[in-house]
Amino acid sequence: MIDGETGFVIKQNDIPAFVNTVMALANDVQLRKKMGARGKRFVKENYDSKILNERLVSIYYGMLSETGK
Repeated sequence: MIDGETGFVIKQNDIPAFVNTVMALANDVQLRKKMGARGKRFVKENYDSKILNERLVSIYYGMLSETGK
């Protein structure tokens, strides 16, 4: 997550900040839509199973090539 772009990071036990953030989202339709769209795109670009599998294969082959040196 990217604070302020795809969601909000709030310090643990900071109830006033949590309430303010929830209220801001509840009162701002455009902010909710914008963050929702950015969040969805971020997840698709970084955590899609195809992308994760490609990264894993790349790491695996990288490790194999390191052991062959």
